Amino acid sequence: MSNKAPDKKSVKFTKITLAKSGGVALQLEETKIENGGTYIEKETRESDKIAHPDLKNAMQDLKIALIKTWNLPGEEDEVQEWAENNLEVSSISINPSGEAIVVTGKVKAETGQKMSMNSPRIDLTQDAYGFEDQVQDTVLTIKAEAYAFLYENKRAQLELFDGNQEDPSDGED
Repeated sequence: MSNKAPDKKSVKFTKITLAKSGGVALQLEETKIENGGTYIEKETRESDKIAHPDLKNAMQDLKIALIKTWNLPGEEDEVQEWAENNLEVSSISINPSGEAIVVTGKVKAETGQKMSMNSPRIDLTQDAYGFEDQVQDTVLTIKAEAYAFLYENKRAQLELFDGNQEDPSDGED
């Protein structure tokens, strides 16, 4: 694999997951041109390096999309407060054309256990839920942050919290 970062337009993320360890798992397709031919290389990259807060925050911005697709009862403010306290977005799956997503999260039950919660397929070219434009902007931010994590070394700055703390995965990804 080349040390040079590929052009952003040639990389399509198909799944972005925030790992329990704080790291990131990425599934992507990269369009490559070699010897006059074009091909797509699919790969999965996992890293224990801690994701930058910009990526984590952008992922959490999808909470509202996840809960609105489930039509949870209650006033919007109450539902948003409930989501802030009980819901964590863990991954986003993006179809290769980038026109639709599925958001996956974990819901904290009253017992303290966590359960998975998936949105239905959200078509970003439609206006079925009324928030697709906002979600599309968030997805663009997430993809840009994933690219920065993978190719521009944008990580959490752990030394801000403890000068002696090192990223536990300073080795290979």
